[in-house]
Amino acid sequence: MITHIDVNKYYRCPTLLYLDKHGPRSERHVHPLITFYQKKKHEKEYMQQDLDNYVAQTFNMFSMGKTKINNAWINANNFYARIERLRKKDGESFFGPYHYVPVFHHFKHTIKKPLLMEIVYKLYVLSQFQERQLTYFIMEDKNSEEEHILDTELFEALQRDLVEIQAIVEKKKVINPSITQKCKICSWVQYCRKVALELKDLSLISGIGNKIKNELREKGIENLKHLASVDIKNIELENVSESDLRYFKLQATSLIENKPIINNIVELPNVDREFFIDIEASAYHNLVWLIGCLIRDRNEVRYIPIVSHTEKDEREMVKKFLDIILEKNGSSFTIYHWSSTEPSYFSKLRHRYPDLKEQIERVLPHFIDLFKVFKRNIILPVFSYTLKEVAKFLGFNWHEPLIDGATSIMLFEKWKKTKKPILIERAIAYNSDDCKALMIIKDYIVKAKKMR
Repeated sequence: MITHIDVNKYYRCPTLLYLDKHGPRSERHVHPLITFYQKKKHEKEYMQQDLDNYVAQTFNMFSMGKTKINNAWINANNFYARIERLRKKDGESFFGPYHYVPVFHHFKHTIKKPLLMEIVYKLYVLSQFQERQLTYFIMEDKNSEEEHILDTELFEALQRDLVEIQAIVEKKKVINPSITQKCKICSWVQYCRKVALELKDLSLISGIGNKIKNELREKGIENLKHLASVDIKNIELENVSESDLRYFKLQATSLIENKPIINNIVELPNVDREFFIDIEASAYHNLVWLIGCLIRDRNEVRYIPIVSHTEKDEREMVKKFLDIILEKNGSSFTIYHWSSTEPSYFSKLRHRYPDLKEQIERVLPHFIDLFKVFKRNIILPVFSYTLKEVAKFLGFNWHEPLIDGATSIMLFEKWKKTKKPILIERAIAYNSDDCKALMIIKDYIVKAKKMR
């Protein structure tokens, strides 16, 4: 039996489908964020006997020619699907001079492949269930609706992939893990990493996805040991430049030997004051609610959290941050961060708050992204260059090791509902540790000159 849930999982990650069907339950660890949002709740495990009863009910409603049908279960042989809404249309089908078309609510963003292929699958099963070929669905919102026609190539791809999906569900095909950035809050990430380490899988290297992994394997490079020992002068790859291959080789060597490799010496500015900043945002509320700022003024270090509880507070939060940065006129300073989020955020604020534009433009040239500085110049035996992975290797420990950036979002969302101060305090404490981790990393980069 295959359901639309299985199809969605397959296109998200074949390993996810395999492990959810056959993986050891004791190795599954559900991230708190998955259970926090209702739309992310665990999918119900359906028994085929129950589904056959649901399908029989749908069959009766089809036979009666109902104008609309909600939560309809349909099947075609061993393929089952639940369609939230169906609308009756004129045109012959098995049931008479009418047929049914799926209706979906308008999606906020571009339809990503897992959801797109789930829709293709539902149309594929519905076509067989009512014996009428269907290649379109209706998208509606409060004010409008439109028909979306799907390319026939999508249906051809689905039918090819259903062969592999069936083999995975029946455990006739074993899928070994490939570690990617999408694995962060997957329930199986710890288990996959453990298996990948045993196999010395190439996907453990940051930047190697399935496409590059397959290309390396075609050249006889099967694992980290092979990659660490290969002579890159004799290897030409279609999707990998020579510099990237050299970096991957260094990363493999670092993982095999479990030690850092200083690839290039980096010079950072010698300034009077250093700021290590990290922002926390809620996409649901479209709000940056915290700017965490760790200040090092020669030998003095202090952390200042600047909080904005609503959009109306944002300007005051930003103004306070800018005043802190620029409070000592004439002193030299640098603002360290991890990734492009922080400078991008402040750059956009120039248009939102024209009265702060001059101050923002004074601080923007002083931002330095430690991720970019670190990534290719200092090679660590880590699986991804997230702030937490890098700082943990350097010996820094968060006060709450189970909390991550995603969980801090959850804490803020809970605070919005309950107003319990402890929730904001925990999120701020986590942010404080992030800022301290930035300082640890910056100091390591300075020390790295002596290590080479």
